[in-house]
Amino acid sequence: MGWMERAVRLTDESELLPPEGGLVLAAVSGGADSVCLLDWLYHLRDVRPFRLAAAHYNHNLRGEESRRDETFVQNLLAERYPDIDLYIGSGDVAGAARKAGRGLEDMGRELRYAFLQETLQALGGGVIATAHNADDNVETVLLHLLRGSGLRGLTGIPPKRDGVIRPLLTTTRTQILEYLRIYSLPHVEDSSNTDDRFSRNHLRRHVVPLLREIDPWLEERVEFSEKAAQNFMRLARHYSNPQTLADLLTFEICKVTARAWYWKRFFMQIKHFTYFYAFRLTFEIPNQ
Repeated sequence: MGWMERAVRLTDESELLPPEGGLVLAAVSGGADSVCLLDWLYHLRDVRPFRLAAAHYNHNLRGEESRRDETFVQNLLAERYPDIDLYIGSGDVAGAARKAGRGLEDMGRELRYAFLQETLQALGGGVIATAHNADDNVETVLLHLLRGSGLRGLTGIPPKRDGVIRPLLTTTRTQILEYLRIYSLPHVEDSSNTDDRFSRNHLRRHVVPLLREIDPWLEERVEFSEKAAQNFMRLARHYSNPQTLADLLTFEICKVTARAWYWKRFFMQIKHFTYFYAFRLTFEIPNQ
């Protein structure tokens, strides 16, 4: 199955699209991922009845490069997607971060999503589409592990949450770049993505490549464990008896991970404390 078929399958199985005629607001930074998302959604309208609009948020963090990105997105929409409305927003992320005593990434994300939500509501509602992909998901799970995440952190990035959809979650960055090459789609590069002071960049540039040398199927392995964690969370919300939950968790572990043979020994080791952890899950995981 090709990546586009997998993306359509994820879209249908997770019910990502709004009801017929509803609006999808695509967040377009100008980077490779968001250009791929915009083009894929643009052509998906041929087989799925939804309306499409695009939005770009200028964080004003990189001077002329930030202005370049905004201009690029404007030109891209005008030249390739003239029937798609584009909405532009901007903010002083650095100033807001200093005032609040917060990091640039965290504040930038908050202001960006606030702009997207405000734009969506002004257009009558719908869903926001972002270009998070399979590589982003791997990085997120690894970051959660490094920060001492519990079971919830192993579920990775959800395909749909709080009105935001991510249809490219099963698509790798390599597949995205190949798609842009085949269809001659331009994009811009964010120079801050090479700044190793950000933990995610360091993981992406140095750690993940080493893990892929060990196992070229890294994204698939993470997806297996992610599905297991999601199933655990689902079970925990429906079973109040810790012993019943422990038995079901043990069965689910074996079922989901049977295809990844080298995980078996690990899961057999944790089988003995599944009862204790299941008891904790019963009381710690709120309904969603």
